[in-house]
Amino acid sequence: MPSDRDAILELLRDYAEHADANRFREWTELFEPDGILEAFGREIVGREKLERFISKAARGKHGFEAPTIEIEGERARAQSAFRFVSEDPASHSRGIYRDELVRRDGRWRFAARRIEFSARGPDALESSSERAAPRRGA
Repeated sequence: MPSDRDAILELLRDYAEHADANRFREWTELFEPDGILEAFGREIVGREKLERFISKAARGKHGFEAPTIEIEGERARAQSAFRFVSEDPASHSRGIYRDELVRRDGRWRFAARRIEFSARGPDALESSSERAAPRRGA
């Protein structure tokens, strides 16, 4: 049986993998039935609305850095930096995931995932030092 930390890491990986592979039903099941996704100034609540949201979202590849995880019994909090490389560069993004997790019936799920964007658009994947540096030959 995996440790709680390993199970949470698997949940975070599944979020990215299911979204990237268009497995929308499986993606919504990573959330509690009344789970919340906060993004783009909106709060999407419940699996039915979450599935509608993700099915219309930009396509691409999600990635995240090693998260910090705090576990307190049946609840946990996680935070990780992310990058999203979209098929459409206008939808590239990076920022922070802030997660509230709950374990029910031995399985960890998202009670809430809040997405805080630090950059969006074609230049979002460049670091601030890359944007500040002059380009050669320009």
